[in-house]
Amino acid sequence: MTAQYANGDHWHNHCKCVWVPTWQDAPAPESETMIRFAEASDGARQYLLAARRAHPDWASFSPRKFLRKHPEFSLSNKNLTRVMREQYGFAH
Repeated sequence: MTAQYANGDHWHNHCKCVWVPTWQDAPAPESETMIRFAEASDGARQYLLAARRAHPDWASFSPRKFLRKHPEFSLSNKNLTRVMREQYGFAH
């Protein structure tokens, strides 16, 4: 998130997040939760790409027409989150 979305001293209402400045030579500290989230996000992306290619309609349509007909295979936040919940047990 960028500073333009900041609300006072916090990013979100009723949240305890804090500012953590980072620089290219000194990245933010790693977190077990963030590592798990990144791995699940990458896995969900690969799952959607593989499911898209395995679908019988994939070869007969252009990618654009295929995704119009089957929006559940697009790489959107909604679909990535859905797969992360189903495959990796993430909760809202």
